[in-house]
Amino acid sequence: MYQLVEKIRGYLDQSGQVAIIFALSIVPIIAITVMTIDMQGTSTVKRELQHEIDASVLRGARHIQNGKKPAQVRQHMIKELRAREDQYPQLNCTILKTEFTNRNRDIYAKLTCGYETMLGGRFSPKEISFSVDSTSTWDVGLLDVAFMFDIYG
Repeated sequence: MYQLVEKIRGYLDQSGQVAIIFALSIVPIIAITVMTIDMQGTSTVKRELQHEIDASVLRGARHIQNGKKPAQVRQHMIKELRAREDQYPQLNCTILKTEFTNRNRDIYAKLTCGYETMLGGRFSPKEISFSVDSTSTWDVGLLDVAFMFDIYG
């Protein structure tokens, strides 16, 4: 067994194949690692922006119920989302798209963003684009509410 290990070690040392294989494989390994980190960062930022736009739309619906105009609510929502966007310098977002429909009494908001990648287009795209949107109703009318209580056991 020892002789076989020595023979293999001598073959690899003489031919230099390990160094060549390592040199050829390290670049794709680093590129895949960096792309994975970029995708994780994008996913985290998207999830946080989704929570923020959901909360912003709900606050907007409450403001409309309290008598504010849609233009005032839109400006308030933009200000809230811009404050969140400033926390991430690698995030580039477009202007918030909002729609207010009086017929359904809905408020809809959509934000499209791009997350700059670490390698900036060398091995991966320069920017990963995503969008988040949310809808809320500001006047539901009368609701039927039913309660069910489990008294067994």
